[in-house]
Amino acid sequence: MDKPVIRAIFSDLDGTLIHFPIWFEKHGVSMSDADHEKHSAIVTNAQGESRRCRLLPKTTMGDGVVSDRTVELVAQLRKAGVLFFIVTGARKSTVLERLPFLPDADAVVGESGSRMYVEGKLDEEWQQRLLPVCGPIDRAMDPESRPEPLWKFCSLLKARGFNVDTRSYFGCFRVDTKGDLEAEKSLRALISTEMPAEINWAMNLAKFDFFPAGSGKQNAVAYLYADTPRLTPPLGASQFVNLCAGSHAHTVAQMRTQTQAAAFWPQTRGVRLPLR
Repeated sequence: MDKPVIRAIFSDLDGTLIHFPIWFEKHGVSMSDADHEKHSAIVTNAQGESRRCRLLPKTTMGDGVVSDRTVELVAQLRKAGVLFFIVTGARKSTVLERLPFLPDADAVVGESGSRMYVEGKLDEEWQQRLLPVCGPIDRAMDPESRPEPLWKFCSLLKARGFNVDTRSYFGCFRVDTKGDLEAEKSLRALISTEMPAEINWAMNLAKFDFFPAGSGKQNAVAYLYADTPRLTPPLGASQFVNLCAGSHAHTVAQMRTQTQAAAFWPQTRGVRLPLR
């Protein structure tokens, strides 16, 4: 039986396309010649192989890099007709700061699914679906004053003493328990007893992300899949849309069209996401 032709790739960012010294240095990979003005650096693996990379604006994670080779290969995939989507939990400011240095994509999803750009513009239909739970996606209003269920729950958690992060979030917020097991236990108890049904949550970089139940990365992927004519009719039960995912210390797995090409190195695992 012929292998199915890959028609789309949905990729995360941190630990997948973007890598940080605090992760890769543990595996014998080093960064040199970092030039923040030119946004460039050289990354060398344990075998002495070097790649020129794009140095991203600094975040709390430090210096992030994405290889020129990754950008080149994504461009080749798109030229061959493979759709490429970025799906990340990153906040609005981080997404917009990174975009000029990332591979071109058919759509970019941020805030754990709540913010969606298709061909550079916010997808209004998607945002309307989430409006009753999180409100307008670019509203200039303090989170404490937002009346929707997501932000009321956010205020409740803040009042209970949790470390709540709302900076540049409009359809999501984050809670960091900083490894405190008792705090995490208390948070999970509140999730079970007081979180409204129209809110969901997921772990992201060891932190808790909260967002509308209709949002989330998987729902965003399913929406893009159903809304993209080139991906219909739906995949059969034995077929999958590929979601590239890497561990924190590794780089994106091999991307394939009808031929095989390594996007970066070393290799990582690939995760297949069934859409039902």
